[in-house]
Amino acid sequence: MEALKEILATFSFIFGIIFLYSITFTQFDWYDFFIGITLLALAYFIWPSKKKGQRESSNIILDIIEIAIELPVDLFIGLVRFIGRLFRNKDGGIDLDIDF
Repeated sequence: MEALKEILATFSFIFGIIFLYSITFTQFDWYDFFIGITLLALAYFIWPSKKKGQRESSNIILDIIEIAIELPVDLFIGLVRFIGRLFRNKDGGIDLDIDF
């Protein structure tokens, strides 16, 4: 069952990338954009991740595919958290708080 999830997630990821790639070089289409994003999200949720404790095997190819599948979602979550930290104020109001 784990192999089936890996194959399905990999194909979903590849087709999601193809849809997003197609809108960069052809006419932009919202339908293709949402299908691409949906396929990437589907690949993320189907993939049996080591971080979630769903996969115990140690295979370098599967580890590389896992990084590629989880990278777009991890970057998006990190961006949302970063923006949330910028506008978080300790007093409850909205304030731009940049720490260097």
